[in-house]
Amino acid sequence: MVGFETSAVGGKGAFPSTRWTVVLRAKGGGEGEGDRREALGALIEAYWRPLYFYLRGTRLTVEDAKDLTQAFFAALLEKDFLKVVDREKGKFRTFLLVAIKHFVSNERDKARAQKRGGGRKHLPLDFDDAERNFSREPATLETPEKLFLRKWAQDLSALALALLEADFAERGKGKLFQALRPHLAGGKDYEALAEELGMSVANLKVTVHRARQRYAEVLRQAVRDTVRSDADVDDELRELLDAL
Repeated sequence: MVGFETSAVGGKGAFPSTRWTVVLRAKGGGEGEGDRREALGALIEAYWRPLYFYLRGTRLTVEDAKDLTQAFFAALLEKDFLKVVDREKGKFRTFLLVAIKHFVSNERDKARAQKRGGGRKHLPLDFDDAERNFSREPATLETPEKLFLRKWAQDLSALALALLEADFAERGKGKLFQALRPHLAGGKDYEALAEELGMSVANLKVTVHRARQRYAEVLRQAVRDTVRSDADVDDELRELLDAL
């Protein structure tokens, strides 16, 4: 099996290569096999959790969902599923969801779960953490597709927040970011925070407003990297925010 390294965020303080650029590299359109492995690792790290949530939502056991997630990405590495990906055909998350459905259907005709994958090496995926997150999902009748979408939205939001944090840290303002972070979603206790930071309330409000604006920009870019064109961004943002 092709080895890889996973990395959710690129260079310090910089937005990583766009997802579609990473897909192109993963298809072999980069600078050689090492570049392809790195790109594949980035894609796996970014997207395996929503697919695991989808599989668990289909009422598979924990072990079967783990096994199928491993097998799907091992097959992606070995069989070049990405060769059929085309940005002009739509959202990358749609491609992945259709691909996992086809894969599961095909796997049902094969050997039992413990034989699935044969001698393939296991990918370094933190299923324990993913299962803890899945167990926190409300006990509803939501479809597996809804679970997939919510986890996709959560991971994109977390990526945008991590990139914003890196941007603050690069400018030597890491502590300021940690203080502002609880207020990015709408915290209002400015007086206590202003006193803690040695700022006026007016300056703090401006700082929080700018941080929120920057977060919105980074989130928009993260979404832009997974859809076909700029025209699709607003609809995708609305759908993702509704899923949270």
